[in-house]
Amino acid sequence: MFDFHEKRKFRRFLYSKVMLIILAIIVVWLFFAVFDMYKKERDTGLKSAEQREILNELEERETALQDEINRLSTEKGIEEEIRSKFEVGREGEEVIIIVDNPEEKNEKNTELKKGFLQKIFDWF
Repeated sequence: MFDFHEKRKFRRFLYSKVMLIILAIIVVWLFFAVFDMYKKERDTGLKSAEQREILNELEERETALQDEINRLSTEKGIEEEIRSKFEVGREGEEVIIIVDNPEEKNEKNTELKKGFLQKIFDWF
């Protein structure tokens, strides 16, 4: 009989308003803790994706730079780079300079200087 009354007291204590309020507070506290961990996990996932993207870009840059190093390690690559930066040539090479026809420029300039009425009189 004693056990029966003890169980009843325990249930009465467990289902009391005070205990339910305490349990509700614990549940709310756990909810906020879990939600905070969820936000941290989501942020970590986003940062991880950004870091993977940066790593891929750096790997692509590394391969491009390695290709450039390989190109510059040859005699032909060095010569191409020097020619492109300093516009030089070897001994015995000749340079051809192409100059525009100055008469064509003068004709274009005179046409631009003519006024509207002058162009109409030129038709007649």
